Amino acid sequence: MESVPFVFPDVAGRKVLVLGLGGGCDIITAFAFSRLLKGEAAQDIVYANTKVGEVGRVEPVTAHILRVAGPLIESDRRVQGRGRAWIDHSVPRSPNGSPWIVLLADELAERELVDEIRSLAFDLVIGVDTGGDSIANKRGKGHRGRDQRMLRVLQQTGLSLLHVVVAPGSDGEATCEDLQTEFRQHAGAGRYLGCFDLGPLLPVFQSFRGSLGPTRTPQIILSAVEGQLTRTAAGQVIVPRGRKPAVPASWLTTGFVFAPGAAVQS
Repeated sequence: MESVPFVFPDVAGRKVLVLGLGGGCDIITAFAFSRLLKGEAAQDIVYANTKVGEVGRVEPVTAHILRVAGPLIESDRRVQGRGRAWIDHSVPRSPNGSPWIVLLADELAERELVDEIRSLAFDLVIGVDTGGDSIANKRGKGHRGRDQRMLRVLQQTGLSLLHVVVAPGSDGEATCEDLQTEFRQHAGAGRYLGCFDLGPLLPVFQSFRGSLGPTRTPQIILSAVEGQLTRTAAGQVIVPRGRKPAVPASWLTTGFVFAPGAAVQS
């Protein structure tokens, strides 16, 4: 899969949503993507994150889509009393009101978000998942996680959609074997489009380094780039988080792009 390069489409003049599927540090990745697509003109692209609970001070765009408001939290150092949505409130603001928050609180929100996202008339949506929860089966886990629920919403909108898995395994939630199985299934179904190097995203990850704990996904990606992760005898690296999976080192410095599959109804 790593032998197939992916080139992102020209988004000049197009209305684009880059949405972190799983919350947490996915907003950092979504913001980094906005810069990757249009350089410094990140204000031309909406970057957003998915949340299920506390969102801090916000303003409504639709019933379940919110615009971050209030003071910008410093992203380069840790401070007390930041709240659970502090990462979203520390991402640089754009003239178009980014970052946004998509509130996926319950099944009603999941159903209503399909039409809410459609109503905003995006020409392209890029669903970004740092770690692979959106694609991992996790050996029969009995319910869909936030990443998979949000991806299903995007699939149901019918909008042009790219599904991007960044640094699979970096969140420590799935084993290497589970991720490999899902990758093969997507590739066998013709949904795999190619991969790209994470190098252009690293300066944004680096800018948050002073405020993130050592097991947050941007830190793990940077540690992989710097060769700081423990290697196994087989040459894989151990992710120091969650299930501590051993994965190919190249995975942690690569993004994989998929076309959406058919939406699975609730």
